[in-house]
Amino acid sequence: MTPIRFGIGFAPTVPAPRVIETARLAEQLGFDVFWLTDSHLAAREAMTLLGALAVSTERIHLGTGVSHLAGRHFSVIASAMHTLDELAPGRVRLGIGVGDSGPLNLGVPRTSLRELEAAVVSIRQLLEGQAVDGPSRPLSLSSVKARSNPVPIYISGSAERTLRMTGRVADGALISGMPDQLSASIASVRAGEREAGRVSGSTRILLWTTVAVDDDREAARTAVRGSVARRALNSYGRLARAGQLDPEDAQALDRLQRDHAEGYRLEAVAGELVPERWIDRFAIAGTPQDVRARLEAAIQSGADEISMILMGPRSHARGGVDQLTMFAETVMRPMREALIATT
Repeated sequence: MTPIRFGIGFAPTVPAPRVIETARLAEQLGFDVFWLTDSHLAAREAMTLLGALAVSTERIHLGTGVSHLAGRHFSVIASAMHTLDELAPGRVRLGIGVGDSGPLNLGVPRTSLRELEAAVVSIRQLLEGQAVDGPSRPLSLSSVKARSNPVPIYISGSAERTLRMTGRVADGALISGMPDQLSASIASVRAGEREAGRVSGSTRILLWTTVAVDDDREAARTAVRGSVARRALNSYGRLARAGQLDPEDAQALDRLQRDHAEGYRLEAVAGELVPERWIDRFAIAGTPQDVRARLEAAIQSGADEISMILMGPRSHARGGVDQLTMFAETVMRPMREALIATT
């Protein structure tokens, strides 16, 4: 059985040298992937940092978690990925989606699914050394020679239409929906594969979620409230607009929407606006035993990888690198040892 792979999503809101130190620590602890948030007004610039990480690490895979088309032409993204792949051959991934805080903080609309699908197809063609249609002439990357295994593209999403599109055109799905609904999300990805005539299982499945682990269960749950608020705004917002949201959740969502002003300030206003039931729906938080049980369930549901944003409890001194170490020692290592013992 293939060992389960674990990825860390990191928002570069700290000075660049500390981002490099954190990626090196993640590599030392045995994590497989280091994803960088791409939201340049709220954090350091992702592509620049990935270049530094490419020459500062040796084994760990590197990717955007996730990038978007707001402010970047698809050909710029393709060129960046090719350049990074030259610096860290075989270790680079492109994570991309319609956008969240990136376009929100710019004050521009998110990319439509049609635009995203077209961009993903064009990025792959450019990375394979092909020419694609541009506004007035064909576009190509002059430094890229014809190749069959370019940088893999992972699409982030949770809605059914996004997941089906992912199955049609992507190498991997960063499934950011409710962890307990992973099986249904995977089914949507597989449906997209069938639509495109792809072999079932062509798309690698990654559970993309927020995780907090602590001996104090309540401290861990408190730590994820801001992230849960953001996920609820995205997922429940669609259901509310369609009139499909439970009245109790609709009322809680309305309160959150009224208090939410700007995307990157969301954590400051979440607080008690996040009902307890939402925490279990949109995150995985609790003791090491709690977290292991839910991640093992995700693997049983079909996840090939676990990629997560780790949130340190506010009331404890376990944030940042300490949370990395605790997860590695109390969750990741025991899960891998258990998997080896059963094979």
